[in-house]
Amino acid sequence: MSQRQLATDVTDFSSGALGLVELAASYLNDRDLRFWSKSELMVYLNEAQDEIATEINTVYREFFLTSATTPTVDAQSLYSLPTDLVELMGIEVVDNTTTDKEPQDLVEIFLSDKRFYEKLDAAATKNAYQHFFIQGANMRLVPEAGSAAQFIRTFYVKRLTPMVANGDISEIPPQHHELLAVRAAQRGLVKAERTNATLDRMDSSLSAKLMADVSRFSRLREEIRQPWRGSADLEYTVIGGQMTD
Repeated sequence: MSQRQLATDVTDFSSGALGLVELAASYLNDRDLRFWSKSELMVYLNEAQDEIATEINTVYREFFLTSATTPTVDAQSLYSLPTDLVELMGIEVVDNTTTDKEPQDLVEIFLSDKRFYEKLDAAATKNAYQHFFIQGANMRLVPEAGSAAQFIRTFYVKRLTPMVANGDISEIPPQHHELLAVRAAQRGLVKAERTNATLDRMDSSLSAKLMADVSRFSRLREEIRQPWRGSADLEYTVIGGQMTD
């Protein structure tokens, strides 16, 4: 199944050119949007997107992994975390965002250990930053001294961008967009104080397919990732349990 836009505002349902709003309305038998408005269904679709993303994260938390880069500022130790952060995966410092191939990983510490780490000698070759701790919606780097112009790269699981315009497309895998419409329709039934066994069965079936796809992808990633060893000129992968170069 191909990806679907948020909405197409197509009234001819026989054309098949339905966005997620129209598809959810069709499942609710309200194609003219007389009981449920478009704006309502958009809210339900975004709630469904957040819910499905959370379910994907429980199976493979790196599925929506991304990174953000922030330049360091002289004598500044407090930096904001990304606003769309769901789970922090790691922080590193680089001298250059494109050519530095030896990033310095920062180690997370507890706030109670802050003073101890601030007193450590800055043994790292890049700069004084060696550790960090989380302070609300910010990260604080320690030791706090450091004047070299560098960059902080934050790796994290992101919150998916809400769909607001007709042409917006969910970041949920395209072949599973139907599940978004089903979940939105189920939420819409709450307003009507009704349930729909058919939608419930569709939800169970489509959810199982989604989890199976994500699980296979997760296992594949784990199978092909092997620790480096040997010559830097040797590249290999794992195919069917066999290593090939």
